[in-house]
Amino acid sequence: MKKSDFILIEKYINNDMSLQKKAEFEARLLVEEDLARELRISMELDVFFKQCYTNIQLREMLKKYKTEWDDTISQQSH
Repeated sequence: MKKSDFILIEKYINNDMSLQKKAEFEARLLVEEDLARELRISMELDVFFKQCYTNIQLREMLKKYKTEWDDTISQQSH
């Protein structure tokens, strides 16, 4: 696969292409198995990384709230 194919995959996943380009790309997917396989892998990775990012954000938020809660409890007990 060419580097331009990876760029197309990224644009396709991010919905960053015109309808005509999207249609041309989808037509290629029907014929080129490597491209279709690479798109599927890229989409799974995209979902995975977004999920990881969400989990990291959630963890940070929970840590922050726990710290705030601990501070509140310690202030009330004095």
